[in-house]
Amino acid sequence: MGFNIATRYRMNPDQQLLFSVSQPMRIERGGLVFDGVIGDLVPTGRQTDLTLGFTQQLNQDSTIKTAFTYTTDNNHYQGQRNSQIMLTFRGQF
Repeated sequence: MGFNIATRYRMNPDQQLLFSVSQPMRIERGGLVFDGVIGDLVPTGRQTDLTLGFTQQLNQDSTIKTAFTYTTDNNHYQGQRNSQIMLTFRGQF
C-alpha cells in the first residue's frame, strides 16, 4: 500500500515501456514501550522507488518483461540506496 503513479508507452503492438514512481506507506509517528525500554518507530527517511520497465510480446502466448528499480531511502532509512533488476518470462505450453 502507498502512493504510485505510472505511465505506459506502447511503442508498437508488441513492445511497451513503463515508468513509475511510488512511495510505500510508512509510520509517521509512534513508539513502542516494552519493559521500560522505549523504541522510536519514526523512520528517518521516505522511501521512493523509481522503475523503468520494458515488455516484449514474443507471440500470442509468451511475454518477456524487464524492469530496473532504483530506491532512495530504502526501508525508510535516510541515505540507504538500493537497485534491482528483474527479468520475467510468462508463457503457456
